[in-house]
Amino acid sequence: MPYAANPNLTGASSSYVERGWDSLTDEQLLLVQWSTNDPMSLPNIHRSIPADLGEFQIELAYDLAPEDDAVPCAHCPQHQPHRHGFVLRDGHGRRFLLGSTCGPKAYGTNYRLASNARTQMKRRYEVLTRWLRLRDDLPAKIDELASIASSGQARVLRAGRNRLEQDAPRMVAKIRALRPSDVGSTLRLVHTTEVRDRAAEDAVMSEFLVEVGKLMELGLNNHEYTRQHGQLKAKLGAGQPITRTAELDHGELEGADWIRADRCPSSTLIDIVARLRGLAAIGQGTQDKSTSRLSQIVRQADVDLEAAECCIDAIESAKEFFQSGRLSKLCDWLNGGINPPGRALAGGAKWQVAEKLRPQVTIDFGPFLTGAH
Repeated sequence: MPYAANPNLTGASSSYVERGWDSLTDEQLLLVQWSTNDPMSLPNIHRSIPADLGEFQIELAYDLAPEDDAVPCAHCPQHQPHRHGFVLRDGHGRRFLLGSTCGPKAYGTNYRLASNARTQMKRRYEVLTRWLRLRDDLPAKIDELASIASSGQARVLRAGRNRLEQDAPRMVAKIRALRPSDVGSTLRLVHTTEVRDRAAEDAVMSEFLVEVGKLMELGLNNHEYTRQHGQLKAKLGAGQPITRTAELDHGELEGADWIRADRCPSSTLIDIVARLRGLAAIGQGTQDKSTSRLSQIVRQADVDLEAAECCIDAIESAKEFFQSGRLSKLCDWLNGGINPPGRALAGGAKWQVAEKLRPQVTIDFGPFLTGAH
């Protein structure tokens, strides 16, 4: 059996390589010692590996520091010292030190079987340890997140976001299309518009006058001169307005994650709480679950907890969004451009929106700032 703090984990097995690790319960696995910094002090250490070693198990790893004495290898002909290696244990409980590069060369497939068995169970040990730490902390964390998701502020923000999506979907889509200008969530409000390009018009007119001068030097009769003059003017576009696309910068916008996210953060937080409760219930027992299943539970919990923090940050930043006049800046940007989705006006924490072919509505986010229920 693996070297462990539990004195009951001893004894040989008729199929040692395959069953040694697999026979451990999760509770026993959590007691296993995986490495040692003093391999020579282990009980029943033998200097040489016998020719009739038989089945064995890779029990412990050792990785000695430069200031530590290297330990002799039980396989090398001259017992060359190594600093990195493993402790082998055979079916009789004898232990042998083997350099990290010696095992695969000496015992081939048997060594790989033993190494894989140990690696798989060490992986389960690591997943178990991570999950048990998470599981102990989840109940309090779930209660905290549920309290935030059901608060009056979260409900007001959720209702306002839903109203915007219903009555001003084009504005919401335009806002969601914004991308951060740099690392973080700061957005740059820029829109395009058409302006008269006076410089281009003057350049065309200058070219036209030069060509007209050349035309006059040809001595054409009035009819022919008038005809070619008209063709030249049409060809160059002289006298016609020339426009160009220009970008108008309304500056940076922060704290808009609550509306730019795919869903309202408080709605997402409700879903996260439900998933975490499900994971906590599923993960109460571990023995009947494969390592890959436990790993999936841990990964999902980690992802959900990280996403929950992002939701909380978005909810908190929304308070400053409505307090600092950022809503007015956003309205100016929405109203600009070549084809604005409608008209938007801000009055404190009230947002008035009117899209084309839709009625005007006013959404009051004031209760969000006061924390009203």
